[in-house]
Amino acid sequence: MATEQIANDVLQTAGGTSLGISPLENVMQLLTNFGFFKVVLPFLLIFAMFYAILLKTGVLGDADKAPWVKSTSAIIALVAAFLVIAYTPVVDAMMTFIPQAAFLLVIALLVLMLFAFLGFKTEDLYGKMNKWVLVIIIPLILIFLAMIGYSVGPGVPVLYGLSQGLIGGFTFDMDSETMSLLIGMLIIIGIPLIVVSAVVMAGGKKGIIG
Repeated sequence: MATEQIANDVLQTAGGTSLGISPLENVMQLLTNFGFFKVVLPFLLIFAMFYAILLKTGVLGDADKAPWVKSTSAIIALVAAFLVIAYTPVVDAMMTFIPQAAFLLVIALLVLMLFAFLGFKTEDLYGKMNKWVLVIIIPLILIFLAMIGYSVGPGVPVLYGLSQGLIGGFTFDMDSETMSLLIGMLIIIGIPLIVVSAVVMAGGKKGIIG
């Protein structure tokens, strides 16, 4: 019955435009209805993370010396993945957090590219850091994040709130929602700075940047 239902969904998708205006959108909508993004992908992600952590940390022992370690790690990772996807709030939180976290990494990469375009080197950011460099860099990052927030709109609430704050559209009623937004703004500003700092420091040691 499930196979027939999927086939009917495919036929309805191919025969109408209710699920999208292009074949690719129809396929994406079909995968969404099938639970691919809420079940399959979170399951694979959690399984891979648990399995890799168990093998990397060697909690169960050395996989090269004990053949049973890999199979046991796989069973533990499998059970953990099933337990996670069975709890809907966790899956919903993952679906909200992971795309925005990936978006933050893209922002961090764009910030690095912006620094390189402006001619900043490793010694400018760390070796010879001074207050004038901070005065230039911090407002530049804020303006850059605000531009991104304004372009993406309310889809990324924290960045959008930052953009509204810089253009004077932010209200200062300190209710719980506003406090959450302020904390989120601090986090979303801090994470790119931390990522940029880590990459620049690693690049300085290895001679990649500067």
